[in-house]
Amino acid sequence: MVRLVCLLLLVGLNSISLFAVDHLKYIDFSLAEAPGYLELKCHPTNLFSYEDIKSDQYGMTRDMIELSLDAPMRQIAFLLRTLDSNRAVLMGKGGANLDILSLKFTLRARHIDGEPILEKEYHVIVSLTQDGARLTYENQHFDIAPATLTKSSNYDDYLKTFVFPFETFKLPTPSVSECVVDLHYRWPKLLLDEDDVPIFDLFPSAILWNRGPIRKIDIFLGSAYLHKEEGGTWGIESGSTLRHYAKAHELHREALSKGTADDPTLEQIGLLEELLHRFPIQRQVLERLMKAYLYHEMEPEAGALINGMQPIFATIREGLDQQARIEDRAERKRNFLLGRKQFFAKDEAVQVVIENPKAEDLITGTSKLDFKIINPSSPVLSAYCFFDDQIIGELKHEPWSIRFVTGQKRGLLPLKVMVYFENETYAETEIEIRTMPVDQELSVHLVPLRVVVSKGGTGFMTGLTGKDFEIVENGVPKEVVHFSSESAPLRIAVLMDASISMTGEKMDRAQYALHQFVSNLEPEDRVSLYTFDHKVLRLVDFSNDFKSLTPLIYNTSPQLGTALNDACLAGIQALKEQNGTRILIILSDGTDFSSVSLAKHVVDALAQSDVMVYSIVLPGSFGEVSNDAGNRFLKDLAKFTGSVSTRLVRARGVDEAMKKMAEEFRSFYYIGYYSSLPLQAKRDLKIDVKGFRAKVRHRVLQP
Repeated sequence: MVRLVCLLLLVGLNSISLFAVDHLKYIDFSLAEAPGYLELKCHPTNLFSYEDIKSDQYGMTRDMIELSLDAPMRQIAFLLRTLDSNRAVLMGKGGANLDILSLKFTLRARHIDGEPILEKEYHVIVSLTQDGARLTYENQHFDIAPATLTKSSNYDDYLKTFVFPFETFKLPTPSVSECVVDLHYRWPKLLLDEDDVPIFDLFPSAILWNRGPIRKIDIFLGSAYLHKEEGGTWGIESGSTLRHYAKAHELHREALSKGTADDPTLEQIGLLEELLHRFPIQRQVLERLMKAYLYHEMEPEAGALINGMQPIFATIREGLDQQARIEDRAERKRNFLLGRKQFFAKDEAVQVVIENPKAEDLITGTSKLDFKIINPSSPVLSAYCFFDDQIIGELKHEPWSIRFVTGQKRGLLPLKVMVYFENETYAETEIEIRTMPVDQELSVHLVPLRVVVSKGGTGFMTGLTGKDFEIVENGVPKEVVHFSSESAPLRIAVLMDASISMTGEKMDRAQYALHQFVSNLEPEDRVSLYTFDHKVLRLVDFSNDFKSLTPLIYNTSPQLGTALNDACLAGIQALKEQNGTRILIILSDGTDFSSVSLAKHVVDALAQSDVMVYSIVLPGSFGEVSNDAGNRFLKDLAKFTGSVSTRLVRARGVDEAMKKMAEEFRSFYYIGYYSSLPLQAKRDLKIDVKGFRAKVRHRVLQP
């Protein structure tokens, strides 16, 4: 057949994207019970509009138009319309039906550990007929009028037929009390010879070519978590994470509707703050919120926002310049008010409480003063700290903590804090502590360490005491002066990779391992759950309602790229606000491709915290791209924080890796020794357990 190059004029991607269905869709499921069966039906559900995807203000990726969820089915609808207009040229008069594409679908029911219950594989063939188009499943034919697919309702019927040609999926009632159902498909396979039937001259969309690594990937369409409820009936929770994603996007749309960039409203600020809680690393939201704060002269809020996310604001025009201007104006205002502090009135409703040291504690050498401010009615201008009536430092913001040296002073001496506020009031407190002079050579401060000890393949060593440890700093033996094996409540941020390469067994195993891990946490522990593909989505803030996480974990939706750096920053930032043992857990198979921030930004954020980073690197890669770089990055983070990164050869190993991780979290020791080196100084630190050839990992904690 002569190639139809001239027909390229008939269609272009920009024009055809305007006439068909206007939303990217996923598949939701409904459930009905029948004797011996659970009956599942599918329901195409809107995720985002294509206009929003193409808009720069929402921070989405154009790949969503062609590479995720039902986008290929939508492209096939465009193709059918184009071919319908050129049927005579392609088929000739009286020609047979022309089979064009085949799609392989997999509908799975599986145990929560990933083991299959029932798997149904089926193919749907797309054909051009003499009168229109046809979908064929086994021996059933579903005729389509391509022109009608311009209507949303007709497109939904077409999509439903495409992905669920049997209409109802009958699953024999499982013998277990919970299971997962999910639906995937492989990239469309071209069934004809392009040289004989040049359909891509008519429809020049690379998305339908049967080439490249994408054809080896299962594309996720939808999932559901099924569980027995009280009374024995079955319940279903479908599309949970995608629904979170859609609600967050609707919140974004609502926020933008409440004001403009030049005239933001206070209502818009509230919505943007809520949106930032859901999408914690989103450049467009951060920039809009910063400008809204500044418009309403909320400079402390703007300064805190920029300071907390400096790596992102470094990519925003005037982001860091705004921070400098805010800090300069704040400093001038602060200095002006503090020049009048002798006229400030005491606010009896505000309490300043010194938490460390306690009254009459014995202090020698270098120590630390920690205090808190209760019921402040105005922002803090400055907090002045005094020891023996001599100023030891000034603090302008949290953390309210400062180191001081007792030197050669002896006896019962005062430790005092005075806090001045913007509303021209002040509050103060004072305690007395006992001091004892020490030799200048021994003038020291406490170096706090978190330590974990393992011995070969026998697991972690517990039951040790302070006397069992040997510490050598820069070749000099040090005495353990503080020891504790009591475990603090865990504060855990979990980052689940939801990029497209995670689809399949890797996601199955990761979901089960995470579910088991969360289910075994203690009531005093708290966990926050994030997923990340090309964007970072916070699904749950720190909570101990672990049961409610189950459907979210099992409805994780693998799509598109990998914003690993941004996800790490989001988790670290959230953990900074938590008390307890702060841990970041990363489950991923890949290297970063989608972040705004850099690996350096993650390391810098970790250097300012005592967060420990544990990661499990699942096997595999996407196409020709290896995950070696991602593995090295996560391994470096683990080494930097005194933790561990585990690279798996098989996905089945993730459950055991997480069990070992959980065991480690209950095996921490907290020890301390005195050192004359500055706390942030580099030190050659060697820690051993007497009488054992054990492996000891440690991290110096923040003072």
